[in-house]
Amino acid sequence: MRATRLALMLGVAVATLGAAPSPGQLQEADRAKAALLLKQNAAQVQSATLLGEERRLANDRVSAAAALRTLETAASASADRVSELARRRDELQAAIADRAAAMAPFLPLIQRLALYPAETVLAVPTSQEQAVRGILVLGGLTRELEHEAASLRAE
Repeated sequence: MRATRLALMLGVAVATLGAAPSPGQLQEADRAKAALLLKQNAAQVQSATLLGEERRLANDRVSAAAALRTLETAASASADRVSELARRRDELQAAIADRAAAMAPFLPLIQRLALYPAETVLAVPTSQEQAVRGILVLGGLTRELEHEAASLRAE
């Protein structure tokens, strides 16, 4: 009875578990396992590649941020320089305008002397000594005004 019972239990176990796998089924399972391992290895390689790409992009982002800070600093310095140059230009234009205004009363006299030098000197009733002195003063004044005009043109 014991042997029957054991055989019956063995029969039930085989029926529940099924028959032993065939060699074709074992090969198919091995192929499926190998395919899964290949996919897993490919996924690990792709993951490592993507991780390296992520690190490279993070480094690029840090480098770009540093370059941006450098450029912003340079742009700010340039803007300050432009403001300083504009202020300096305004000061120089004001100085030029002041110098031109100081020369303005002499321009008609200079024009008249340029067009009619002898007549201008002779038109004033003075002694010869005062006329010569006046001519010398006018000569000095003319040279000074020429220097001033050249300076204004240069500025």
